[in-house]
Amino acid sequence: MVITQFYHYEWDGEVLEITSMKEGRYCYFKPLCGKPLFETPNFDINDIKRKATQEEINNALLEKAKRDYPIGTRFKSVASRNVYVTKSNDPLWWCGMIYFNDGGGALYSKGKWAEIVKQPDIEINGYKAEFFDKHVMFGCARIDMKVFLVLNASMSELNCTNKESKQIESITIGKGTFTKEQIKEISEYYLNKNK
Repeated sequence: MVITQFYHYEWDGEVLEITSMKEGRYCYFKPLCGKPLFETPNFDINDIKRKATQEEINNALLEKAKRDYPIGTRFKSVASRNVYVTKSNDPLWWCGMIYFNDGGGALYSKGKWAEIVKQPDIEINGYKAEFFDKHVMFGCARIDMKVFLVLNASMSELNCTNKESKQIESITIGKGTFTKEQIKEISEYYLNKNK
Protein backbone atom coordinates (compact mmCIF):
# COMPACT_ATOMS: atom_id res chain seq x y z
CA MET A 1 0.00 0.00 0.00
CA VAL A 2 1.45 3.38 -0.99
CA ILE A 3 1.16 6.10 1.61
CA THR A 4 1.48 9.71 0.55
CA GLN A 5 2.65 11.07 3.87
CA PHE A 6 5.81 13.01 4.59
CA TYR A 7 7.46 13.21 7.98
CA HIS A 8 10.16 15.42 9.43
CA TYR A 9 12.94 13.38 11.03
CA GLU A 10 14.18 15.41 14.00
CA TRP A 11 17.63 13.81 14.18
CA ASP A 12 18.96 15.44 10.99
CA GLY A 13 16.09 17.47 9.57
CA GLU A 14 15.38 15.09 6.66
CA VAL A 15 11.95 14.92 5.08
CA LEU A 16 10.96 11.28 4.69
CA GLU A 17 8.34 9.91 2.31
CA ILE A 18 6.52 6.96 3.82
CA THR A 19 6.26 4.33 1.07
CA SER A 20 4.53 1.49 2.92
CA MET A 21 3.28 0.48 6.35
CA LYS A 22 3.59 -2.92 8.02
CA GLU A 23 1.31 -3.93 10.90
CA GLY A 24 0.14 -0.31 11.14
CA ARG A 25 3.30 0.66 12.97
CA TYR A 26 6.53 -0.11 11.07
CA CYS A 27 7.15 2.10 8.07
CA TYR A 28 9.36 1.86 5.03
CA PHE A 29 10.54 5.19 3.74
CA LYS A 30 12.83 6.97 1.35
CA PRO A 31 14.43 10.31 2.11
CA LEU A 32 13.49 12.96 -0.45
CA CYS A 33 16.98 14.45 -0.36
CA GLY A 34 20.38 13.44 0.79
CA LYS A 35 21.61 9.96 1.60
CA PRO A 36 19.65 7.07 3.12
CA LEU A 37 19.59 7.39 6.89
CA PHE A 38 19.97 3.73 7.77
CA GLU A 39 21.09 0.46 6.21
CA THR A 40 17.52 -0.83 6.47
CA PRO A 41 14.96 1.79 5.45
CA ASN A 42 12.34 1.14 8.14
CA PHE A 43 11.45 2.48 11.56
CA ASP A 44 8.73 2.53 14.17
CA ILE A 45 6.23 5.29 13.30
CA ASN A 46 6.21 6.23 17.00
CA ASP A 47 9.85 7.36 16.69
CA ILE A 48 8.80 10.18 14.37
CA LYS A 49 7.81 13.31 16.24
CA ARG A 50 5.70 15.13 13.64
CA LYS A 51 4.50 15.30 10.08
CA ALA A 52 6.50 17.55 7.78
CA THR A 53 5.07 20.99 7.04
CA GLN A 54 4.02 21.82 3.49
CA GLU A 55 6.95 24.23 3.21
CA GLU A 56 9.41 21.49 4.27
CA ILE A 57 7.89 19.09 1.74
CA ASN A 58 8.00 21.67 -1.08
CA ASN A 59 11.63 22.56 -0.32
CA ALA A 60 12.64 18.89 -0.18
CA LEU A 61 10.93 18.23 -3.53
CA LEU A 62 12.74 21.21 -5.11
CA GLU A 63 16.07 19.87 -3.79
CA LYS A 64 15.25 16.43 -5.24
CA ALA A 65 14.51 18.05 -8.63
CA LYS A 66 17.92 19.79 -8.56
CA ARG A 67 19.72 16.58 -7.64
CA ASP A 68 17.91 14.12 -9.95
CA TYR A 69 17.59 16.35 -13.06
CA PRO A 70 20.95 18.14 -13.49
CA ILE A 71 21.60 20.39 -16.50
CA GLY A 72 21.58 18.31 -19.69
CA THR A 73 19.09 15.69 -18.45
CA ARG A 74 16.51 14.61 -21.06
CA PHE A 75 13.08 13.88 -19.58
CA LYS A 76 9.44 13.37 -20.53
CA SER A 77 7.23 16.03 -18.98
CA VAL A 78 4.64 14.63 -16.56
CA ALA A 79 2.13 17.09 -18.03
CA SER A 80 2.61 16.94 -21.83
CA ARG A 81 4.79 13.77 -22.22
CA ASN A 82 7.01 15.80 -24.59
CA VAL A 83 10.78 15.43 -24.20
CA TYR A 84 12.74 18.37 -22.77
CA VAL A 85 16.36 18.95 -21.78
CA THR A 86 17.13 20.78 -18.54
CA LYS A 87 18.97 24.02 -19.23
CA SER A 88 19.03 25.45 -15.71
CA ASN A 89 19.16 24.11 -12.19
CA ASP A 90 16.65 26.52 -10.71
CA PRO A 91 13.39 24.61 -10.08
CA LEU A 92 10.21 26.39 -9.04
CA TRP A 93 6.62 25.58 -8.13
CA TRP A 94 3.97 26.76 -10.59
CA CYS A 95 0.32 25.69 -10.67
CA GLY A 96 1.00 22.75 -8.35
CA MET A 97 3.88 21.36 -10.47
CA ILE A 98 7.65 21.68 -10.41
CA TYR A 99 9.33 23.21 -13.46
CA PHE A 100 12.85 24.44 -14.13
CA ASN A 101 13.05 28.17 -14.74
CA ASP A 102 13.98 27.62 -18.42
CA GLY A 103 10.59 27.18 -20.09
CA GLY A 104 10.86 23.36 -20.10
CA GLY A 105 8.36 20.71 -19.16
CA ALA A 106 6.93 19.70 -15.79
CA LEU A 107 9.22 17.57 -13.61
CA TYR A 108 6.77 16.75 -10.82
CA SER A 109 3.02 16.67 -10.36
CA LYS A 110 0.81 14.95 -7.78
CA GLY A 111 3.44 12.45 -6.62
CA LYS A 112 4.75 11.58 -10.08
CA TRP A 113 8.21 12.47 -11.40
CA ALA A 114 9.19 12.96 -15.02
CA GLU A 115 10.73 9.93 -16.70
CA ILE A 116 14.40 10.38 -17.60
CA VAL A 117 15.03 9.56 -21.28
CA LYS A 118 18.27 7.69 -21.81
CA GLN A 119 20.06 8.06 -25.13
CA PRO A 120 21.73 5.10 -26.83
CA ASP A 121 25.49 4.95 -26.31
CA ILE A 122 26.72 4.44 -29.89
CA GLU A 123 30.10 5.27 -31.41
CA ILE A 124 30.89 5.18 -35.15
CA ASN A 125 34.40 5.81 -36.51
CA GLY A 126 35.44 7.22 -33.13
CA TYR A 127 32.52 9.68 -32.94
CA LYS A 128 29.93 9.38 -30.18
CA ALA A 129 26.30 9.87 -31.21
CA GLU A 130 24.71 13.21 -30.35
CA PHE A 131 20.92 13.09 -30.50
CA PHE A 132 18.72 16.00 -31.53
CA ASP A 133 14.97 16.24 -32.12
CA LYS A 134 15.01 15.12 -35.75
CA HIS A 135 18.58 14.01 -36.47
CA VAL A 136 21.64 12.36 -34.96
CA MET A 137 25.24 13.58 -35.37
CA PHE A 138 28.46 11.57 -35.49
CA GLY A 139 31.19 14.21 -35.56
CA CYS A 140 30.17 16.50 -38.43
CA ALA A 141 28.03 13.82 -40.14
CA ARG A 142 24.34 14.65 -39.72
CA ILE A 143 21.83 11.86 -40.40
CA ASP A 144 18.07 12.41 -40.41
CA MET A 145 16.19 10.21 -37.92
CA LYS A 146 13.90 9.04 -40.76
CA VAL A 147 16.85 7.22 -42.33
CA PHE A 148 17.09 5.00 -39.24
CA LEU A 149 13.31 4.53 -38.97
CA VAL A 150 13.04 3.43 -42.63
CA LEU A 151 16.16 1.23 -42.48
CA ASN A 152 15.02 -0.50 -39.32
CA ALA A 153 11.57 -1.24 -40.72
CA SER A 154 13.03 -2.40 -44.05
CA MET A 155 15.71 -4.59 -42.45
CA SER A 156 13.18 -6.20 -40.12
CA GLU A 157 10.84 -6.97 -43.00
CA LEU A 158 13.61 -8.28 -45.28
CA ASN A 159 15.15 -10.43 -42.57
CA CYS A 160 11.73 -11.91 -41.69
CA THR A 161 10.67 -12.71 -45.26
CA ASN A 162 14.04 -14.00 -46.51
CA LYS A 163 14.84 -16.69 -43.94
CA GLU A 164 16.50 -18.83 -46.61
CA SER A 165 18.98 -16.19 -47.79
CA LYS A 166 21.71 -14.31 -45.94
CA GLN A 167 20.54 -11.73 -43.43
CA ILE A 168 21.48 -8.06 -43.51
CA GLU A 169 23.96 -7.51 -40.68
CA SER A 170 25.14 -3.93 -41.32
CA ILE A 171 24.68 -0.94 -43.61
CA THR A 172 27.10 1.83 -44.56
CA ILE A 173 25.79 5.39 -44.43
CA GLY A 174 28.35 7.88 -45.72
CA LYS A 175 31.63 6.70 -44.19
CA GLY A 176 30.07 4.99 -41.17
CA THR A 177 29.01 1.37 -40.94
CA PHE A 178 26.05 0.68 -38.66
CA THR A 179 25.12 -2.77 -37.38
CA LYS A 180 21.48 -3.80 -37.49
CA GLU A 181 21.47 -3.59 -33.68
CA GLN A 182 22.68 0.03 -33.75
CA ILE A 183 20.09 0.95 -36.38
CA LYS A 184 17.37 -0.69 -34.28
CA GLU A 185 18.56 1.09 -31.10
CA ILE A 186 18.58 4.54 -32.76
CA SER A 187 15.21 3.86 -34.42
CA GLU A 188 13.61 2.75 -31.15
CA TYR A 189 15.01 5.79 -29.36
CA TYR A 190 13.23 8.12 -31.79
CA LEU A 191 10.04 6.02 -31.82
CA ASN A 192 9.80 5.97 -28.02
CA LYS A 193 11.04 9.41 -27.04
CA ASN A 194 7.71 11.16 -27.61
CA LYS A 195 5.36 8.47 -26.41
